[in-house]
Order: sequence, then C-alpha cells, then structure tokens
Amino acid sequence: MIADGTTQKTVASSYQDHQPQVVTLSSQVQSLFLDALSGKTIGSRVAVFSPADAIFGSQGNAQLGISQKDPILIVFDLVGKPVDNPDGKQHSAPSWAPKIQRTEGVISGLDFTKTPKPDGKLHSAALYDGTGPVVKAGQTIFARYLGEVYQGK
Repeated sequence: MIADGTTQKTVASSYQDHQPQVVTLSSQVQSLFLDALSGKTIGSRVAVFSPADAIFGSQGNAQLGISQKDPILIVFDLVGKPVDNPDGKQHSAPSWAPKIQRTEGVISGLDFTKTPKPDGKLHSAALYDGTGPVVKAGQTIFARYLGEVYQGK
C-alpha cells in the first residue's frame, strides 16, 4: 500500500487489487527498500516513511498524484517467496499430458505430438508432491506457468 501523507489518501494498493507484487531484492531495487526489507522474515509487516523525492525522484509521481515534497508511507507485508523449482516426490506424467520442452533448463513449450485429442473434460495431475504448506481456497499463491493451445487451435 502506498499512501500520500499530504492528502492522507491511499494512492496504490496490492491489497485492494489482490495482486501481490514479486520483488527480487537485488541491486536493481532502490537502496531505501533494500535496506528496509533485507533480513526481514516472511510474515513481517514493514512500514517505510520517506519524502517522495527519495522514492520517485525530483519529479514525484504525477500518475499517482504525488509531488516531490509529499511524505509517503509504504506498507509491505512479506507474504511468501517463489520457489526456484518444484520439490518433493516426482510422478510420471499421465498419457494425456504433453511433454514439457526446456530451453537452457527453463520450461519453454509443450510438445503435443503424442497426446490424444482433447475430450472436453478437465484433467489435472500432480507431477510433484511439494513439501510446502497445503494450498487453501482464498489463499494467494505464487505460480509460474505456461499455457498453450492444443495444436494451435
């Protein structure tokens, strides 16, 4: 959540959007945020209060209606972290599933050449039994995905 201290209004919120942002804490992140978030644990809530020019630069952020002199409050809830790869016990893919294609170790496509024609039913299968907490309805999760249409139709 980003709030303008001058108007005392919320100007952006991933809480309202239900769209948590994925941020990699690296040299690409402003040092202000890097310093505030580094070393914190998942489940922490971190507040950053700063002049707008330290966050947005001397121009402020016109799109959000923030001038460079406005005090800004940003609240971060550290809700989770993406995993690099699936973990746990691996299972064989069912016969209806296309083969996964990789380029330099990264999933890049699906090969449908030996899969049966779609039958109009929903099919799903766990290819790995993850070792993390059980996913529940209403929960926000991180997911990497690739979707393709059978034979491009």
